[in-house]
Amino acid sequence: MPLPAQNKEYNVGYLTVRRNADGSEEVSLSVEQGRRLICTPGDCTVSISFDGRPPLTFQGASPKDWGSTRIVFEDPKTFIASARQAKKMTVNFREASNGQATYNFEAASPLRFPAQVKRLNG
Repeated sequence: MPLPAQNKEYNVGYLTVRRNADGSEEVSLSVEQGRRLICTPGDCTVSISFDGRPPLTFQGASPKDWGSTRIVFEDPKTFIASARQAKKMTVNFREASNGQATYNFEAASPLRFPAQVKRLNG
């Protein structure tokens, strides 16, 4: 659900929710224009307010490829449960070049996953 960021300059952020082949879920935050996100051990948090409610703080981790333009949430289930009901999210995190960044996301409908499809063998 990409939308323009409300930041010092125009940029686009992405919150990606995906279900892996093993059934596990993953949530990540990334931004365009090669922005480096601050995500080091002990200093990798993302604060999100859902529909104007008090923010929840999510611990993050750098992706396994050690890229610095994406943060993977350590607790995807809490994010997904909150996002299922939300139409607006205000996301705060730290960028290397701009410091504290705020990105606003809006969705026409709440987050939903289609039913899992059974894989056919062969």
